[in-house]
Amino acid sequence: MTQFLLCLAIVGTLWRSHSTVKATKLLIGFFAAATASTGTLFLSYACHEDWGEIYGDPLQLVFLLLGLMFLLQFAFHVSPYPAARIKEARIVLWLSIGAFFAGVRQTVVFIQTQGQSGYLPLLGF
Repeated sequence: MTQFLLCLAIVGTLWRSHSTVKATKLLIGFFAAATASTGTLFLSYACHEDWGEIYGDPLQLVFLLLGLMFLLQFAFHVSPYPAARIKEARIVLWLSIGAFFAGVRQTVVFIQTQGQSGYLPLLGF
């Protein structure tokens, strides 16, 4: 709960700064995804255990992948970088988008089978 409130406070503080810098917007996206991830973690323990196993854990993974996508792009936009790194940033962006959609697909399969597939998406459990 503390991590959820801390991430929510960081998102609120950065949002109120009205910054037009792309790196700040990416950081807001990361902390918003971290807030959603910790929120689903809290709900998975606070609600019925079936909800946590079937919906909470897979949704947490999706939010973690979304946060990873924002954080990786933040690393490339936090300081000016030479033109040669633009290609590198785009490759990392497309790889992280691919990982995100693979996680979403696995989460949908996991939820549709009501957890009967026997593994947590992308982790192989």
